[in-house]
Amino acid sequence: MGTIADVSDVSVRDLFRLDGRVALVTGAGRGLGEAFSIALADMGARVFLVSRTQSELATVCETISDRGGEADCLPCDVADTARTCEIVEAACERFGRIDILVNCAGTSHPTPSLEATEEQWESTMNLNAKGTFFLTQAVAKGMIERRYGKIINIVSHLGFASIPGRCIYGASKAALVHMTRILGVEWAPYNINVNALAPSYTRTRLAWEVLKNEEFRNFVLDNTPLHRIAEPIDMCGAVVYLASDASRMMTGQTLIVDGGWTAR
Repeated sequence: MGTIADVSDVSVRDLFRLDGRVALVTGAGRGLGEAFSIALADMGARVFLVSRTQSELATVCETISDRGGEADCLPCDVADTARTCEIVEAACERFGRIDILVNCAGTSHPTPSLEATEEQWESTMNLNAKGTFFLTQAVAKGMIERRYGKIINIVSHLGFASIPGRCIYGASKAALVHMTRILGVEWAPYNINVNALAPSYTRTRLAWEVLKNEEFRNFVLDNTPLHRIAEPIDMCGAVVYLASDASRMMTGQTLIVDGGWTAR
């Protein structure tokens, strides 16, 4: 048995630094993906951004550059699994490897379950579950070779809480929660941490389309003990933690940041 480590042997501040690391973030053109990309870059990571819209990616890259960071991007739909290898190859060609993967790309079609269509099911599952899994699989191959990796799946508190009209979305995120558990155990021998972050409703452009409805916004506030809508910055500390060595003893878990919703 080795020597018991003392907290005085290491700077806790340094545990959260990401200097020298390379992060791949999907859904990085806006919303939480944009916020996570900037946060990781602020902590020292070089960041490769993936999203469907080139103009949005360019704006995020410029923001990171203006803050002293380094980023590059590739416009791509993660649901198009035929391009999975292209994403990984482009990131590795630009930065040499991928140390951190943040699966933030996702979609939602809020619809009463009796009115949901097969097209809505397929488009949601193809991006939120299928596309995420196969990109994770491709990235993990390099992580296994290097015996190091941090994989962070952005799920949702709706993978745990029940809201009418969110059946397909909730099912897709619940699938990711369990995928996180299995991969966390399966890849632990290779020093790969697989965890998930489950945010509640957060003030992003996409979420605001439903939150601007006063009745629904009040419903969200009434079910949130902290009684406020989360801001993107409220989720960034959790992502930095999961991406850093501060979380090296954590795998297969979901960190729920929902203002207390699921604690009720």
